[in-house]
Amino acid sequence: MPEPPPHSIWTSGLWAFFAAIAMLGWIAWGNLREDTTPNRAFSTLSSSSEAEREAADRLLHEGYAVLRSPALRANLEALQAVIR
Repeated sequence: MPEPPPHSIWTSGLWAFFAAIAMLGWIAWGNLREDTTPNRAFSTLSSSSEAEREAADRLLHEGYAVLRSPALRANLEALQAVIR
């Protein structure tokens, strides 16, 4: 009977775990860079008119305000209570 191959990082599948961790770190680093870049939301509006940029800025700030509002949190918690 042949002996099983020696156990190593390549035969154990541990390499896949480390590759996944490295990939998550790489994605997180890229997202952090994008999220901390000033005026990144308006990079596609550079050729737009001033009125369009102002409207986009207003909508963006209103959207963030809704997402961070206590009313949205209360509604989500109430919905979660109904689902359970």
